[in-house]
Amino acid sequence: MTIAAAVDITAPDQDALIAAAATFAHQRGERCFIISVVRSIEQAGQTSRDAVQRNLALITARDAAPIVQEGDDVARTLRKIAEEFGVETLFVQNGKRRFGRTIAEQLVRLKPPFEIVVVNRSS
Repeated sequence: MTIAAAVDITAPDQDALIAAAATFAHQRGERCFIISVVRSIEQAGQTSRDAVQRNLALITARDAAPIVQEGDDVARTLRKIAEEFGVETLFVQNGKRRFGRTIAEQLVRLKPPFEIVVVNRSS
């Protein structure tokens, strides 16, 4: 079984989500991937450098493997990457609506072959 979390690598509030997925994976002796979908890897690194560096440090400190993938459709790209890496449980943050639905809602509508766990945003 492989565990993953879908994070916004450019956002400063990803701590709880990274911790939830990594702890779950560690308790089960499984690998943990932290997946982030960005429109442009280069642009993400330039515009949010501090947040990206902080999140990468949090990911590696939790013994998880970061995956950063370019894509315009976040939900579809997440599903594709999660399937490619054999993810059976994907943690997502209860987040903002995008085009009327949250990323979690969009993922559910895609009927992925893995479990989705929604984590509340930390305050």
